[in-house]
Order: sequence, then C-alpha cells, then structure tokens
Amino acid sequence: GCGKAYLTLALHRYLVCAKGWRNVRILGIDKNESVIASAREMADALGIGDEVTFQVSMIESAEFPKEPDLVMSLHACDTATDDALIAAVKTKAAGILCVPCCQHELHHALEGGDAMRAVLRHGILRERLADLLTDTFRAQVLRICGYRARVMEFVSAAYFSVQFLILP
Repeated sequence: GCGKAYLTLALHRYLVCAKGWRNVRILGIDKNESVIASAREMADALGIGDEVTFQVSMIESAEFPKEPDLVMSLHACDTATDDALIAAVKTKAAGILCVPCCQHELHHALEGGDAMRAVLRHGILRERLADLLTDTFRAQVLRICGYRARVMEFVSAAYFSVQFLILP
C-alpha cells in the first residue's frame, strides 16, 4: 500500500536525480481509490505521471506490468507488509526493501503463563515481543525463499523508552 505516495515520489526523485538512474518506472499500489487519485494528480503535476503510475488494488491481486526489480514496502500496516513480501517472492523481485509497521496479528495471539506472564501483562512489552517475533519469522521465510535477509535498525530504540509508573 503506497498510501499518499510521498515516499514513492521521493524514491523516484532520489533514484533519478541523486543516483542518476534512467528508465525508472515505479508502480504504487493501494486499495483506497481517493488516495490513488491524489497520488496520480501529484505525479502528473510533477511531470512524472508516465514514470510513476498507480493502481487501485489489494497488494495480493495487483497486476505488475513486468517482474519488478525491487519491491518496497514502507510502513505498510498490519498484514500489508506480509502481502508485499509475498508479492515480491511471487514476482521473483531481485530485491526487497521492507520497513514494517504495526504487527497486530501476532500481538493479539500471544499467550503464555509462567515466565512469559511478566512480558505479556504489559501492553508495550507484548507489542515489542510481537514485533520482534514477526520480523524474525519474516526474515526466516525470506531466507527459505532464497533471499539474503538482513534485519537492521531503522530508527534507534533510544527514541523509544519504557516508562515505569511507580505507585505508592
């Protein structure tokens, strides 16, 4: 889901202007028709409507004009990140750039007692564990599918802190 396409359009500019790449073609996909209409207007206003196109579709049913060289998923919520990864593998994309967003699927399924109870009773810790496990599974599946997966820090954890409330 490309959403409002700000990152999609910025990527095009970076590849063409900063990297000097030619024949860059980008396809943005989102299920929201009004968001795609707005993205098309922006691309046309920038004079790159032929190079950056948009499709109203769910990611899993998107039609690619050719096998993509790169599938990019930046901040795709819930399972949209997984849908983008599946699309990348199915289309045999040479590269994948994925910056995951919220991962609620596993978050709500986590259960446990004994030693896990201490982590799972606190929402923020449960969420971080779900994020960690989800990204671990994603990286492993990509390795199994033949990709070299690297997980790296995009935004330092120093920007996020656990807040403790101590009550008397």
